[in-house]
Amino acid sequence: CNRNKDFPKMGESKGTTKESDGPKRAVVYPVPKPTESPKAVAEHNVKVMKNLAFYAILMAFTPLVLFLASQHGYFDPIYQYTIGIPKDDTRNVFSGIIAIIGVNLVIGNFVINAFKDTI
Repeated sequence: CNRNKDFPKMGESKGTTKESDGPKRAVVYPVPKPTESPKAVAEHNVKVMKNLAFYAILMAFTPLVLFLASQHGYFDPIYQYTIGIPKDDTRNVFSGIIAIIGVNLVIGNFVINAFKDTI
């Protein structure tokens, strides 16, 4: 087998000639133990579950409320200054777009809130 002599053999580093050195191994550091008490962790878990329930309710009702509000004309003053009041045949499209924007805002707020949360 023709081997390039510039590369070390498996298990040895370049320039090492001693067999006693052996292969180099990665240093494994122990995982630090949490400094929080179990009671504090349990309280934090309750807070997280309440936050999740709050955003789940928002995810369920925000698009529904925004769609129906737009459908019944509550956003017509806003439409008048931006895109014009939609006709009956396009009102569903605009109501759907408003509902999608609303649910994306809820998801974005949840993600931001989840990243800010610490133990």
